[in-house]
Amino acid sequence: MNEDDPAHDALLTPDDHRLLRIIGTGLSAAEAADLLGEELSAVAVQLAQIRRALNVGSTTAAIRVISGRRL
Repeated sequence: MNEDDPAHDALLTPDDHRLLRIIGTGLSAAEAADLLGEELSAVAVQLAQIRRALNVGSTTAAIRVISGRRL
């Protein structure tokens, strides 16, 4: 599956995809929060929701799922 996969569209919002792209560039959650103008706690909650939606145990695994790489 890749980021354009309709299954991901049903599970993740455009904001979720954006956050994963940002984190995927190597930024930390704190740096992503600063870039997005959000509180770190809000980004942490969003990342936890993404992991639950994709049924993965880490943010790295979530990035791999949306980018189509096998775990």
